[in-house]
Amino acid sequence: FSELLTRGGIPTEIIGHTTTGEAIPRVTGRNRSMLYLLFKTREEPHNLLTVQRLCSVLDTQMHYLSYDGEAMMWTYDRLKNSPAKHRLLFVVTDGDISGTYINKKNKELRNATTNYFRDVVALMEAEKRVDVIGVPIKADLDGIFSRSVRIDSIEDIYKKLSPYVLKILREFNNDEGEAAKARRLRMVAHRKARVAGRGLT
Repeated sequence: FSELLTRGGIPTEIIGHTTTGEAIPRVTGRNRSMLYLLFKTREEPHNLLTVQRLCSVLDTQMHYLSYDGEAMMWTYDRLKNSPAKHRLLFVVTDGDISGTYINKKNKELRNATTNYFRDVVALMEAEKRVDVIGVPIKADLDGIFSRSVRIDSIEDIYKKLSPYVLKILREFNNDEGEAAKARRLRMVAHRKARVAGRGLT
């Protein structure tokens, strides 16, 4: 998906997050340290180095709890500082909001991470400074995102997500001339080539 956007000349960042493995004892709030992973900056091309960085997620030792709401806020603050006229935040998630918050009595707050995730999405959509699009992977997130595209296979990136994004870009670029049209055409051509290539295999 990042490659597709890059082909269209759209600056793209890929950001991930996880936590360290050790729980912090006797703490109020999040009891694990967050680790943010910047796989690709907006200035970098999508190339082999990007793919190599992304391959690090295959290391299962990195898979700890996911405080998705906090990660979204960190990314949101970063994206708001972008000079771009339009800003899109794609939230790719398996729907398992698995972090734990601790209250002052050292007890777990049930559903706190899920509720905070919902609150963050609602805040972003209300502020309208960034267009938020949920991309659940084999999961249902009904009632959380106003706009979302469910992905159940790699092919869905080209058959469902890409057409959805191209539609958004057309809405953005109605009055932005030939350069915007050229970007869309490059993305359409790349998407069609990918779909055709997968059809042959």
